[in-house]
Amino acid sequence: MASTPVPVPYEDQEAVIVGDSFARELARYGWQVQQARPPYTDPLVLRQRWLRCPNGSEYSHRQLYTFLLSTPCRHALRRLLERLPCLYGDLLAAGPGELPGGPFLKLLIDQELLLQQEIHLLAGPDLLRLHDLGHTFEWLVAEWLRLYGIAYYKRLVPVRHSVSLAAPALPGDIDVLAFLDEGPVLVECKTRTRTIEEAHFARFVERARLLRPFAAIFLIDSENPLPEERVSQCARALQQTGAAPLHGSGGFYFTAERIYLMNTSLSFQHRLTEALADARRRWRGQPRAA
Repeated sequence: MASTPVPVPYEDQEAVIVGDSFARELARYGWQVQQARPPYTDPLVLRQRWLRCPNGSEYSHRQLYTFLLSTPCRHALRRLLERLPCLYGDLLAAGPGELPGGPFLKLLIDQELLLQQEIHLLAGPDLLRLHDLGHTFEWLVAEWLRLYGIAYYKRLVPVRHSVSLAAPALPGDIDVLAFLDEGPVLVECKTRTRTIEEAHFARFVERARLLRPFAAIFLIDSENPLPEERVSQCARALQQTGAAPLHGSGGFYFTAERIYLMNTSLSFQHRLTEALADARRRWRGQPRAA
């Protein structure tokens, strides 16, 4: 039996978050923001709609977030978006991990992110307005960093996604900008390895050299080892600016200046934790200005 749906209170969450110290941290570094996408109401980010769905199913307010933290779940959803509309039977016949299945598929249907019409499966309105999961991945990384602060600092981390700075003036936007106690963290998020060009690395390194963050992370949403071509592109961008050389292997590369190139492996949380721990070791070991 249908029930009265209970929406996730994103507006209330955002009213609290926008009062964090993000603006104060920007001012402390002498930076001015031109634009940043809203933390919880960005229409380009895939959102869970309800705590209690119209069909009566109930979910915690972070259930979709929890699913999307999984690299295989994100990849399965991307593959599904490329195939919609499709037959519902295609999902049931898909191999493990190829397309969303089980509890994840049930959530997508219960939340009406996917719509069933007889034997067909269609994108719901919230999925239709998304071109891809690029902004959703940025938000996921930002939200993880926000909550990471509770365990590490006993407070939320001030962080935004899709940030454009007016001062210093930078081309394009910073996918994720967070302020840890040690300093700013920049994260460049890429969801498709094959679309990355050397110019993306050059811009990333230029920003890191200009803003001098605590850590600058180029994060590629892929479980596979990073292609040698991409590693070489990043190494050339570093060399051209006189930055420290790139070291590492597989899906984790680093420089002495705390610039990182990483894949998401099975968990981007693990990769980010690894990078931040490495950055802290290097940061504590460097000489301080008198």
